[in-house]
Amino acid sequence: RELRADPTPRQQVATTVADGTVWVLGGITNGTASPLMEGYDPAIDTWKTGIPLPVPLSHEMAVTYRGEIVVLGGWEAQGSNLTAVSSNKVYAQRGGGWTALPPMLSPHVAGGAVVVGDEIIVSGGQSDGKLVPTTEVFNGTSWRKVTDLPTPREHLAMATDGNYAYVAGGRDLSADKNSAALERYDPKTDSWTGLAAMPAPRGGIGAAVSDGRLVVAGGEEPTSVDNTVFAYDIASNSWSELPTLPAGRHGMAVAAVDKTVFAIDGATQPSHTASTGVGEALQMPPRRLQAAPVWRELKPAPIARQFAGSTVAGGKLWIAGGLTQDAATAAVYGYDPVIDNWTKGPDLPIPLHHVAAVTYHDEVVVVGGWSPANGNLSGLVSGKVFALRNGAWVELPPLNHPRVAAGAAVVGDKIVVVGGQANGQLVAATEVFDGTRWTDAAPIPTPREHLSATTDGTYVYAVGGRNLSSDKNSAAFERFDPATGAWQTMPNMPTPRGGVAAAYIDGRIVAAGGEEPTRVLNTVEAYDVDTGTWSALPPLPVARHGMALATVGNSVYSVGGAQRPTHQQSAATVEALDFS
Repeated sequence: RELRADPTPRQQVATTVADGTVWVLGGITNGTASPLMEGYDPAIDTWKTGIPLPVPLSHEMAVTYRGEIVVLGGWEAQGSNLTAVSSNKVYAQRGGGWTALPPMLSPHVAGGAVVVGDEIIVSGGQSDGKLVPTTEVFNGTSWRKVTDLPTPREHLAMATDGNYAYVAGGRDLSADKNSAALERYDPKTDSWTGLAAMPAPRGGIGAAVSDGRLVVAGGEEPTSVDNTVFAYDIASNSWSELPTLPAGRHGMAVAAVDKTVFAIDGATQPSHTASTGVGEALQMPPRRLQAAPVWRELKPAPIARQFAGSTVAGGKLWIAGGLTQDAATAAVYGYDPVIDNWTKGPDLPIPLHHVAAVTYHDEVVVVGGWSPANGNLSGLVSGKVFALRNGAWVELPPLNHPRVAAGAAVVGDKIVVVGGQANGQLVAATEVFDGTRWTDAAPIPTPREHLSATTDGTYVYAVGGRNLSSDKNSAAFERFDPATGAWQTMPNMPTPRGGVAAAYIDGRIVAAGGEEPTRVLNTVEAYDVDTGTWSALPPLPVARHGMALATVGNSVYSVGGAQRPTHQQSAATVEALDFS
């Protein structure tokens, strides 16, 4: 959301939060260094004027230490020379003015500073055209040198979670030498740890920690400025995307107050032109469970198969039908992830493959699919619907439109079936079952088959698919609202693919695997329903298409599938991606 603009447009500022106010200090206005101090009060969306700095500064740092605002380093301007002096001076706002504290051991320009415990930690930056790798710590009385920053850089961002100091991004003295490094300093052990690199190298960024995440915003490249915003989940050592800045810029103030991140001022063009006073705020979306770095391998399924129906019922993942090695099967097995064990269920009334399955009124229900006829594995397109009831399969009202390779999901008291094909033609009709009969709803906007469907409990999401062949894969991602009967187009999946599997976990649609003409995919991507963005998850250890994917508890399970294009090499592979 947009905030009241800073009365003084500027860039390369210092910022700190004191008593709930975001203070912006110094910086460059239109070709001039500024000594101004202005504070934004988020509670009433207003600005107030503070005590001007003793000297005009830019590229300086600021922290709140022992209840006082402290400004450190930066370039001290002299007349029109904005970079006249690389400063090591430290000032504290005290008693209605500024008081000099002991100077730093080294000048730091465009470095970073945070407070951890009762100490100020300063690291990185530049001085007189050279990188400053020095890290130094102030204990309230004096400075001491500690272990150097492993990847020296300037125009970096520094933030803290209260335990560690995080140094993100930066550059090697020019915007064409940006860094993606993320490093963490532990003041208790005086040691640095390299963490997962940022998704993109960037200098001129701002950063703040909010709700367990390090938020990094903006940045500068040689010919453009960035509007991207990334979040690093501290607990899981992983990155994700957040909504972009409405106005891309670099050299801005980024700060957090509770669960809101503020981005204020900056430059809307590369270099030191086009200073702006724009202010924006992002209410942090709830922290998601984060995926483990790799999938874990589990006991293989009793039979190898692909394009089976799958659903979760009674805490078990049920797999029904599918293709084994050149044969359709009616076999049904249930997997209990608690004890890593498979149990055989009643066979389907007929062998089926490319079938959909859901859990409806606590019963496993299978929908459509191909059944063999006259020696042809795909001899008959089925419109039948079977429910597993009291240990046996019973037939429910048939589909209005028989189909194979479709998607199905349950929302409330309705089964929704989307997409698929029949007799070489795409099926566009959407069907909804209310427990008694099937009713046609609005057709899917992008007809396709070999898609997947899943639900967040409110909407049905149609993921990927293809137009009857694997060289016509689709990235389409669409959402059906059973309450209104309307479809909505969502952001495309990054990787077009058919034979994809999808599941929902903790606010995300997970899409895994898929098929292209000459290979199968191990790609796993997740769509965050709150932020409207896609991100990558750890790839499948075994690339497959036509597999089952389902969520039980805080884990996503992948079962079976084909390891080669078309219907070759059915797999019994079972893997789990845990979220915590």
